[in-house]
Amino acid sequence: NEPSECPGYDCFDTWKNATLKGFELGFQKEDAWHPAVATLILLNEPDFFEHAPKCQPSGAWCRVKAALSAMDGVLAAENEAGVKAGRVKLTVTWSFAMTTSIDGKVNGPGIFGFQDMVAGIADPSLAHYTPRTPQADMEEAFKSRWIHGLNTQAPWSFVDEMVTKEYANFAPVPWFIGEYGGNGQDKAVIQSDLESMQKRASEGEDFLGAAFF
Repeated sequence: NEPSECPGYDCFDTWKNATLKGFELGFQKEDAWHPAVATLILLNEPDFFEHAPKCQPSGAWCRVKAALSAMDGVLAAENEAGVKAGRVKLTVTWSFAMTTSIDGKVNGPGIFGFQDMVAGIADPSLAHYTPRTPQADMEEAFKSRWIHGLNTQAPWSFVDEMVTKEYANFAPVPWFIGEYGGNGQDKAVIQSDLESMQKRASEGEDFLGAAFF
């Protein structure tokens, strides 16, 4: 939300320049990403942007424009530097707030952001954005590289229920938990959650796992 960063929530230049700088500092190995890099989290909980003074008029367009333009900037940097995508995935981690997607089709914690990206990639004008990368390339990158992400401090059983009942709308794009907080939960609940998440990630194709926060 700094005025000098992502002006008008257009993060294209910010992320393109950061990615190119990263390549210079060692994130590039020959014509590919360094093998230590697996996923780029472009933004963390950008749904809070719409409540910031910088977002005028206030609305979902701010968070979605930021996400789309950040992705666009990374793709442009890869193209300029001649870096192949390889196995490197792209994601945004949304909060677990009960929010409605930019197109009004989904209302729910975290999953509103999943739908934000589906809708925004299909029609960037919803977020008042015009990609510099060709539309077909944006769509292909989303199809082949995107991972849906969310943060939560809720118990796993509740998170799983909220996401799974809607996930047919987002498959086959997988999802993960960027921050599992377990705030206020006792040891037994947290241990059970971690074991259940590991089991689910090992057995299924849609859920990739979680990072403990």
